[in-house]
Amino acid sequence: KEIMRDVSKRILIVEDDENDLDMTLDVLKSYNLKDHIDIVRDGADAADYIFKRGKWSNRAGGNPVVVFIDLKLTKIDGIELLKRIRADEKTKYIPFVILTSSQEEKNIIEGYCLETHSVVIQRHEYADFLNAVKSLNYKETH
Repeated sequence: KEIMRDVSKRILIVEDDENDLDMTLDVLKSYNLKDHIDIVRDGADAADYIFKRGKWSNRAGGNPVVVFIDLKLTKIDGIELLKRIRADEKTKYIPFVILTSSQEEKNIIEGYCLETHSVVIQRHEYADFLNAVKSLNYKETH
């Protein structure tokens, strides 16, 4: 699902829940981000996207400028995916914002241990999500 057209800066959303995806897109649109947004629905597809494998092998551009990732994913869960990405020199500095419906302290701590930018509890506070996006200090270039 492609929302924006500028491929020089990409945002990746890894989300399998349609309602949570809609919320994420609404927040990004509220900041007038005019970047290219790619959406994948499971951890395996996200790994292929990040590492440019499979159907993403010919994907233009480099690493995404930020990845919004759900922890509860099929095929490869969010924590395992983050571990793989952080273990690779080419991808370890990609900024991540974890989106989770779980308030389990273990998930939050593990997310921060993997050097994520933020952990946002979905459906808890829409304002928290807005603040997480704002805290990225992301500047759009025209």
